[in-house]
Amino acid sequence: TISRSTSTSRSGIEALLGRARDSGMGLGVLSDYPPQAKLEHLALSSYFDVVVSAQEVGVFKPHPRGIEVALERLGVSPAEALYVGDRAEVDAAAARAAGVPCAILTQTPPPGPHDYRAVADFAALHALLFD
Repeated sequence: TISRSTSTSRSGIEALLGRARDSGMGLGVLSDYPPQAKLEHLALSSYFDVVVSAQEVGVFKPHPRGIEVALERLGVSPAEALYVGDRAEVDAAAARAAGVPCAILTQTPPPGPHDYRAVADFAALHALLFD
């Protein structure tokens, strides 16, 4: 997720996105609000093949329509994708509704079972994807 703006929480995002791009993964952004200005400000827009906003698809997360549009544009099935978010109650719910595996960036995963992979930071997400 790119809504985190401090350098500490963004540590490792460019390495992760670069490795994903180099490995041939298609990358997309889904946001409830227009993300292009933020992507440009963070110098991340060049990494993404698809950018989708709720305004474009007409519904906010956790409705799955935004994910479905992103998957269609990327040309991948739900089983071939991984949705990464930072709010389990919204992002994991949207991924679940779209049938997409999900990772949630969180320093404090909830106790008990949940249907997403909790990762502490972008380095942990990098390890999940590539190690």
